[in-house]
Amino acid sequence: MNFDPLDPGYQVDPYPHFKVLRAQPAVWVGTLGAWFVGRYKDVRAMSSDTETFSQKRFAQISKGEFDYAPAADQLISTDPPEHTRLRKLSSYAFRPRQVREMEEAIVGITDSYVGPLAARGGEFDFHDDLAKRIPIHSITRMLGVPAEKGPVFQKWTMDILSAANRARMTSAELAEVRSSVDAARAYFTGVIAQRRVVQGSDMISAWVQAQEEGDTLIDEEILGLSILLLTGGDSTTAHLISNAMTAFWRFPGQYEEVRDDRSLLPKAIEETLRYESPVQTVFWTTTRDVDLDGVHIPAEANVIGVWSSANRDPERFENPDEFDIHREQAHVAFGFGPHFCLGAVLARVQARIVLNAVLDKLPHLKPAEGTHVEWNPSYWIRGPRRLPVTA
Repeated sequence: MNFDPLDPGYQVDPYPHFKVLRAQPAVWVGTLGAWFVGRYKDVRAMSSDTETFSQKRFAQISKGEFDYAPAADQLISTDPPEHTRLRKLSSYAFRPRQVREMEEAIVGITDSYVGPLAARGGEFDFHDDLAKRIPIHSITRMLGVPAEKGPVFQKWTMDILSAANRARMTSAELAEVRSSVDAARAYFTGVIAQRRVVQGSDMISAWVQAQEEGDTLIDEEILGLSILLLTGGDSTTAHLISNAMTAFWRFPGQYEEVRDDRSLLPKAIEETLRYESPVQTVFWTTTRDVDLDGVHIPAEANVIGVWSSANRDPERFENPDEFDIHREQAHVAFGFGPHFCLGAVLARVQARIVLNAVLDKLPHLKPAEGTHVEWNPSYWIRGPRRLPVTA
C-alpha cells in the first residue's frame, strides 16, 4: 500500500494507511512536499517542541495562496513568544462568563432544532439537518452576526478548508476557493470596522476591546481570529457530533451505557475525539536538521503530524480500533502543548448539549435502512458528508 493522503481511498478510510505510516518514523509525500509523521510518541513530542517544530508556515502549507489573513501574524501560524501574546489577547473572548453565556444560548439553539425533528419523526439527515446546523448557528451568535449568514459561512468554511487539497483541484474549484476567501475577508473586515465604533457582547467586540499590558489586537489579527473561529469551530464540531453517533451505532453496547448513565457522556465525547478525530493533521516546519530514528529531515522542511494516526497508535492505546468510553484518555485530537486548541472547551460544551438532547428526545434514532456513511474527501478533516437516519 502506497501512502498517499490525496488518494480517495485514503480520505474515505485512512486507518489501514495509518498502519503503513506508523511502521516508519516519517514518510515523504512528494505531491504535498511534506514529511508525514504518525506515531503517538513523535506527534506528542513535536507538539511541545516549538523551537524545532515551528507552526510559522501552518497557513502557507495548509492554504497556500488562499491564506485569509496574510498581512498579520495568526494564532495558528506563530510560535512563542508571539503566539503567547496572541493567545492572551484572543482568550478575552473565552473567559468563564462568556463561556457560561454561550452555554445557555447553545441549549436554546439546540432545542430549536432537536424539538421539531423529534415531533416530526420519520427520516432525516442527521448531519445536514442537525449536527451541522447547531454549531454554525452558535458561531453566528458568538460573532454577533445574523443567523441567516449561516449557510454562506458554511460555504466559505468548506471552500477554505478544501484548500489543503489544492494540489489536485481543478481551475474551477480553485476559483471557488478564491471567491470564498475574498468574500470572508470583505465581510469580516466590515464587521470589525463596525465594532470599532459600537461594541456588543460578541467575540469580535471582545477582541476589539482586548488589552494586555497596553497591547491590543490590530484589525488583521482580529480578522484572522474571526475566520479561524469560523473554520475551526463550524465543521469540526459538527463532525464531532456526527462522529459520536456513528461510533455509538457501530458499538451499540457503548451507546446503551451512555444512554442509561449520562455521567459517561463526557467520556464518550473524549473517546470520539480519539477514535474518529475530526481534525486529522497539524502542519509544522523544522527549524534545524532532525534525525527521527534514522530518518533525516532537513531544516526548513514541511512536516505534517497526523493526530488521527497518533490516536490509533497501538503503542499508546490498547485495542485502538475499538471504541471504549472507559479507557484512560491521552488523545491529541485538540493538539498538545502551546498550541492546544483554544476553542476546545466550546467544542466539548456543544457536543455534550447536543448529544444529551438527542438521547433525551430522539432515543430510538438509528441509521436509515441501507445507509452507508459517506465520508468527506479530506486528509485534514474527518466526518460524514451525509448521515440518513430514522427517528
